Amino acid sequence: MNLPLRVTAKKISERYAPGKGAGYPIWTPYFEREYIRGVATDKLPPALFDSPEFALRCARLLGHAAAPNIIVGRCDGTGSPLFDDGDEVMVLDADGMPQDIVVADHTGTFNDYACPLGEFTVKYALPVTRRRGYLRDPDGFAHAYCAAFEERLERIQEDYRRRRKAFDSLFLHLPAQEPGSFAYRWKRVLARLDETNPHTLTDLVRGNIER
Repeated sequence: MNLPLRVTAKKISERYAPGKGAGYPIWTPYFEREYIRGVATDKLPPALFDSPEFALRCARLLGHAAAPNIIVGRCDGTGSPLFDDGDEVMVLDADGMPQDIVVADHTGTFNDYACPLGEFTVKYALPVTRRRGYLRDPDGFAHAYCAAFEERLERIQEDYRRRRKAFDSLFLHLPAQEPGSFAYRWKRVLARLDETNPHTLTDLVRGNIER
């Protein structure tokens, strides 16, 4: 995932005041990072998509960002996938064209580490279907999105298989307790990636787009 170079996790406390337990501190985590100069992908003005070049660049970047997002099982507390909903920031170049996507908030990564990736594909069709109404070439947008998604998924999978030992041993110093420890989730996510067929998974996304 394309994250900010420096993200610092901190906590802030507030005293619980009313009723029983008054004075008990409530801790809330938060993150500090540099400001990202861009626009959240779900807030991009529809008028920008009048440009075929803008639309295709956006589609490719969304597809590239979707692949690692689905791999790490980024979901909310109910198990619903999180993507293209305000946490991905589109960085524009000097000409106002899509240049990159930075994930401003990666909360929810590794929340799901067990479900087959195919179960998430309805959500990953939405970056295309929710924009269909103002795209000049929705089929071209869908093709660019799916092609970039498959390409990035294959590249990450090949990277893992080429350096399997390095990936597998990355968190061996942590207890792999089932269920829920990070080392255990990491192991399950890698196994799921290895078992996934990128072409089949992309076909599922494409099928949900067409429906």
